[in-house]
Amino acid sequence: MFSTGPGVWHSGGMKQRHARRRARRLTDKLLQAFHAACNEDAAEIAQELLRLLLFHVQHPAHLPAGFERRAPHDFKGARERLRNLQR
Repeated sequence: MFSTGPGVWHSGGMKQRHARRRARRLTDKLLQAFHAACNEDAAEIAQELLRLLLFHVQHPAHLPAGFERRAPHDFKGARERLRNLQR
């Protein structure tokens, strides 16, 4: 069933409003992938993802409005999780 209104019909017949999704930062995506690798016991992949994550935090991108203004994060929890995974 289709709708021409401001929402979308899905298979259950319930109307769902269009929600604008907020773009996630690359660091958020890398952290999510890191935790997924840890959940799968893939220590080498998790280590590489953590390395990439730390690189992006230490080398912020030049944004059109200037540098990243959010507070830097040191990812202590992620480092500890990787150490525990490698034991």
